[in-house]
Amino acid sequence: MPTFFVGDSVARGMGQGAPGAETYATERMAVPNMGHHFSNAIARAQPGDTVVVSAGYNGGVDQTGRAQLTGWIRALRERGAQVSIVGLREDFSGGGAYRHLAGTTPATNQTLRAIAAETGATFAEGTIDVANRIDRGQIQGNYAQVRATALAALSTGNTAWAAATPRTLNTPPASP
Repeated sequence: MPTFFVGDSVARGMGQGAPGAETYATERMAVPNMGHHFSNAIARAQPGDTVVVSAGYNGGVDQTGRAQLTGWIRALRERGAQVSIVGLREDFSGGGAYRHLAGTTPATNQTLRAIAAETGATFAEGTIDVANRIDRGQIQGNYAQVRATALAALSTGNTAWAAATPRTLNTPPASP
């Protein structure tokens, strides 16, 4: 079964070198502009497939982005896919390319946790810790560890890793 990596440039990096990976991601794209990437994953996903979502570094998750991301994840869950949302780095004290986001990502992570709870996805808490151990304030170069942590969130019953458990959804999916 394939694993889809969907979202921003972090998703692209996580898909590199992963066996059976299909990556639908782009550089420097805010959530509202990711629709065609999610459409591709939604069209291809089959029951039991895995989808790892990275969103937030490029533009954050405002109200429009939250509604769209929620709709896309619901559509993936309705197709029977397991979805893991990657948590964002919360400490940018070392600077780096994302230093302008210092102080903003805890609120974005809270939004992503809420989306996970609403959709039956998991929120990969551990990815925050992984990202915070990266030298020079960068997440790039540590994709394999972030990918492994996000996938582990789907397979463990530990609520410290998975903030929301999959459940049957009664809400019809929103169109991407």
